Amino acid sequence: MVVIGYGCADSNAMGTSGVKRLGTNVISDVNEFIELSTPGIRIRAVAGPENRAGVCFGDSGGPLLKQVGNQWMIVGVAHGAYNESSGQISQFVDLNLPENRAFLSQHVK
Repeated sequence: MVVIGYGCADSNAMGTSGVKRLGTNVISDVNEFIELSTPGIRIRAVAGPENRAGVCFGDSGGPLLKQVGNQWMIVGVAHGAYNESSGQISQFVDLNLPENRAFLSQHVK
């Protein structure tokens, strides 16, 4: 999965303008949200060990992309992140859930 965001580039400067960045990660859980785990990272930044990017303050609404063949599909939208003992969990609204697709079709004409 590829994460793209414009959120803060520094956890100590969350009020500053973000910089467009991208990173990759793998899905760690699918429940109410699609979740990506970034072990060892305690800040919210699109940064981390190889194949372990997460989201940052200001990244909300950014896409979670999956490559299918030579096409890119948006499968989720950044919702937020929280820290747990092992690192950061980034949460994305799952655009494959019927209730999320229904919400979109009600509000987007």
